[in-house]
Amino acid sequence: MEGDDSTMTEQDKATTTTARKQTNNNKASKLLHVSLFCLLLLPLVGGLAYYFSIMPDEKEQEGASQSHQSSSSEMSPTMIEEAVVINGRDGGGGGGDDTVLLTSTKFNNNDDKNESNHNPGSLVESRAKDDDFDVGDNTFLKEDQWIQQGTRIGIKSGKMRYYLQHQSDGNLVLYDETFFVYWHSRVIQAPSSKHYSTTLQTDGNLVTYFRRNGNGRPQVEWASNSPSAQDNDYNLALTPDRDGLMIVRKSNGKIIWSTVAEPAAPAPEPNPPPPAPRPEPNSPPPPPANARITYVPGKLTVRENGLLLSQGLKSRLVAEAGQKVILDGDDNRKSKARFHEQPDGAAVFSDPDTGGWIYVSNSEIKDQQGQGGVGAIYFDRNARTTNYRMLEDGTTANCSGGKTPWNTWVTCEETEGGRAYQVDPYGKRGMQPITMDRGWFESFAYDIRDQNRPRFFVTEDAEKGPLRRFSPSVMNWNDPWQLLHAPGRIDYLVLEPRGNGSKGNIRWTTDKIQARNNAQRYYPFSEGMDVYRNQLFFTTKERKELFILDLDRETFEKQSTKAGVFDGQPDQVKRIVDDGLLYFCEEGGVENGVHARDENGWFMTILESDTFNDETTGLAFSPNGKRMYVSFQQKGKIFDIWREDGLPFQGQTLDVKYHEFKRR
Repeated sequence: MEGDDSTMTEQDKATTTTARKQTNNNKASKLLHVSLFCLLLLPLVGGLAYYFSIMPDEKEQEGASQSHQSSSSEMSPTMIEEAVVINGRDGGGGGGDDTVLLTSTKFNNNDDKNESNHNPGSLVESRAKDDDFDVGDNTFLKEDQWIQQGTRIGIKSGKMRYYLQHQSDGNLVLYDETFFVYWHSRVIQAPSSKHYSTTLQTDGNLVTYFRRNGNGRPQVEWASNSPSAQDNDYNLALTPDRDGLMIVRKSNGKIIWSTVAEPAAPAPEPNPPPPAPRPEPNSPPPPPANARITYVPGKLTVRENGLLLSQGLKSRLVAEAGQKVILDGDDNRKSKARFHEQPDGAAVFSDPDTGGWIYVSNSEIKDQQGQGGVGAIYFDRNARTTNYRMLEDGTTANCSGGKTPWNTWVTCEETEGGRAYQVDPYGKRGMQPITMDRGWFESFAYDIRDQNRPRFFVTEDAEKGPLRRFSPSVMNWNDPWQLLHAPGRIDYLVLEPRGNGSKGNIRWTTDKIQARNNAQRYYPFSEGMDVYRNQLFFTTKERKELFILDLDRETFEKQSTKAGVFDGQPDQVKRIVDDGLLYFCEEGGVENGVHARDENGWFMTILESDTFNDETTGLAFSPNGKRMYVSFQQKGKIFDIWREDGLPFQGQTLDVKYHEFKRR
């Protein structure tokens, strides 16, 4: 056979060996050339890869609506924990603004996970430029479109207009024309030196990038963590049949990510915890890990302005009954009106015109008919007092009340034949009584999970004072103010205890006499009230009990509060504030003040006064969480409290306080 060494001559063998060596040398030479070529090509490939990994908005900064086709080199989002959102519209409330509760994950440059629960900055409409993309019905973004920092996209769905706004602090915020916040991305509030933009990538991920000082390699700040896919067109849309639900969907309609995932209804618990109160607007974020924290709640070491404060707190007197309010500035100006007597229930409202906020306070003058009302102290974005005036007057014994989901205030008259009135904190509409019968009214709350069947609740602070539920028969969400003044049905709460009376069923009746007798027997003198999702809870001051109503299952549970709210019930506090403090006013004897419980159930006093010996009322936080406001009612003093370390208070308020008990 040709090539067989056994048949070859010695010369042929030598020739063949030489040829083989030459072939091997040629192969080695070619391999060396290929290797050298690859080494020379690597810098070019690396440069191209870096170029294509840079955010498109670094190459094209002219508009939020520019499309960038860079799918082949698109930066994949760092894997982060998917945002878990509680839709604001799905919850009710009576003591705070509607907002979302969610958790996302913040990454540093090394992609180390750092858990955070950060809220967006203040929602100020005037700071955002509108960018209405032509992307189709109910669609915010198509694949590869960008929304830049400081811009917003607006679309109309049904009768409501919605906005997706990219705030200067890096947050994406979804809200409607009433400034009702449905969702935000929980990006950590960042310094102004960061430059943000967000895109819907070709893999279906919604990703927020930032560059420090506008330069450098872009980094992932937040992402939706959608499952990646190939060869699909995606868009970010608002579902027309679900109020405030934002989704990322494929071209075939399949949803791969949404801002809310409805959990299955939990099984009944032997001792279900009370509902979480609705948080204040833009509830404060936790402090940075490297911040110098000086606030020690419960360690009362600071004496000033007649107060005994926890270590690390500072205070100032903002207003005093019968005196003109001193306005901050160099000219020592004062308000034209004198601050009202007997300040009681209060709430804080963001002021979109100034970036500041408004502290709205009731005047509970009881002795003289028509001498009560509602006043407002105005603050700028730096917490400086700018004005005070009476919003409404001519009412009597304005006790507590509550916020509406459209940011108005309901003030309740606690007097014989009293009424509940809706008040505009911005002064654009006059006070108007809501559709309700009369009584010794105390607190207001709502449940608007089903917008076709909204419910509004009022407690009555009387021995035979049944809790009321108003259901309007005419729904006009274009002007939600009118919901409280529309015709409708008033029902009264009836409790049907079982066993030892700590649990039972509830039902609603139009028989007021039956309900009055039931209230006298089971829940006389009801006061503070709040609603969260399907649960309503309220307190009775004579018996010092907390009632938790399941509005869907129509059941209730009763708990004692004689040793303080949630005494010995840390799980309930943890449900309300996972890692902060639950703040509340509670009468504890001579030295009343502001108290709190932590997630372990420990009770602590935040501040008190042995000078005023007075009932504390009107507890509320500023939108940024850095200011706490509280009043000592009899002296008519309003105090501004803040942390000297400059950090926000972390926690929430709870409207379940007791007032002085008087049988009637």
